[in-house]
Amino acid sequence: MTEVPEGIVLDDGNGNTTTLAVGDTSFKFRDGQTYLNAGTTYNVSVKAQPKGYACTVDNPTAKTEANAGNINVSTVAVRCIGPQTNQTYVTYTGERDGTFGFQSLAMDKNGDYFVTVAFDLLRVDATGTMHRLTLLDHTTGIPISGLLVRNVAIGSTGIIYLSVQRNTDESALLRVRKTATENVYLVETMAESFIDASNQRKKFGLSVGMSIDGADNLYIADRTYNLIRKISSTGEVTVFAGSGTAGTADGTGTAAMFQFTGYISSLSHDASGNLYVQADYDRAAIRKISPAGVVTTISVPAGSDKPVADEAGNLYLVKTTSNGIPSIIRINTNGVTDVLVSRGTVTFDYAPNGLKANAIGYVQAMRISGGILYVAGSNPMAIYKIKL
Repeated sequence: MTEVPEGIVLDDGNGNTTTLAVGDTSFKFRDGQTYLNAGTTYNVSVKAQPKGYACTVDNPTAKTEANAGNINVSTVAVRCIGPQTNQTYVTYTGERDGTFGFQSLAMDKNGDYFVTVAFDLLRVDATGTMHRLTLLDHTTGIPISGLLVRNVAIGSTGIIYLSVQRNTDESALLRVRKTATENVYLVETMAESFIDASNQRKKFGLSVGMSIDGADNLYIADRTYNLIRKISSTGEVTVFAGSGTAGTADGTGTAAMFQFTGYISSLSHDASGNLYVQADYDRAAIRKISPAGVVTTISVPAGSDKPVADEAGNLYLVKTTSNGIPSIIRINTNGVTDVLVSRGTVTFDYAPNGLKANAIGYVQAMRISGGILYVAGSNPMAIYKIKL
């Protein structure tokens, strides 16, 4: 048996089990006792396994030839595919939900995921357990309910930022801090208006995407005004890129043009502070904005969206096929494209409610952290981890 992770429980097919520990290279059932007579059939199977691993047994079934002493079978082998390989596995799987699923995704340094489901903010802890949150007004302590959360981002200090929809054309940016009580958070409004070119104060337009850079500056895709807004960590609001007129022109700052649709669009930063924007659904292009606000267009395969970049500058996108099953492609810094996940194939660690589909559902959000690509989506609701 090759070395396997701790927590695997094996069954011998005769009602006996054994649990493996880290470093085990062999296993025994009913240690020290003779219980398999000549001709007895054993059928070793995996009864339980650690989350994130897919373990199988080679040569699991045979009959014994000895009837006494130490029966040593060397043909049975346990093999596991898990997070230390390039395989994809499910961290959390929920109900089948083709309507909403996970719409936005962020991770904190504790290994918790913050997701939006039907515009509601939820936390998925490192064990895969989902938690509903209690949000309190930071001044009055009164519970806040009914927030329509469109996007979530987490800064380097652990502060959670939310863009919430106020009405069909307006939104606000909230700052959320955890308390000493689990799942209880304090909420304050960070920004909900701006000064336009005519020196008039106006409400934020509808936010359809959000990202955060290494200095905790937030960037919002404003669908109402077709702008990329920058909000500093102190709440100062400026136009980072976009003229305010719908279009696709490149340029620097306000000379560039964007056209956002009603879909949740994708914004993501790389390690150098470049911002990648997917503005128009199903366009064969991604917009790249430098830290200085220079907007350029990157050609990508038609139908690609949800761009994220790793520390080396490789770009990852979702490429949806005609049947709706996505693949994940990678475009390296030389423009060479390869397929990271083909047609959404993924190994599930369990299948709730009889769900047997072996593919990533509709991808709504992707993030990269620590050499891992995190993918969240719907139908089924799941968070996947892909080791890069």
